[in-house]
Amino acid sequence: MILRMATVNPDPVPLARRFRYGSFLERYPDYLSWIDGQQWILVVGEDIKEDPNTFRAALHYQCKALGGQLRTGLRRQPDGTVVMLVQNMRPE
Repeated sequence: MILRMATVNPDPVPLARRFRYGSFLERYPDYLSWIDGQQWILVVGEDIKEDPNTFRAALHYQCKALGGQLRTGLRRQPDGTVVMLVQNMRPE
């Protein structure tokens, strides 16, 4: 039986960017009003300035950190506008 040493790939691999807690707050300073228990309709491209799935994941994270549970849904309006429905099911 021949044992081989594991080799490390010498090519540099780009590191994943770490999510900064403050970055979401900087982009969306009014996000606390969106998770107050009310139902909100956020327009992609106006209220949401990034990929809706990225926004949804970040908002879920922020809501969970505050003890909430977020319900979201993406809908396409008849005029082609994409909106996200948002509601915190356990507001503080």
